[in-house]
Amino acid sequence: MTLADTPDPDTQIPPEMPPPVMPPMPGPGGPPEIIEPPPTEPTIPVREPGKVTPVQA
Repeated sequence: MTLADTPDPDTQIPPEMPPPVMPPMPGPGGPPEIIEPPPTEPTIPVREPGKVTPVQA
């Protein structure tokens, strides 16, 4: 009887896996944020081009 109970829990685990997949969907919203940071870096050098040039060298 105990073995029969074990298979049941395993069957319930698969159904839970699908829900976790949904969270990744919202992830796409993250990429847009990453795109903004890059533009911010170039903007800083533009403000102090003289200081940025030596730093990069």
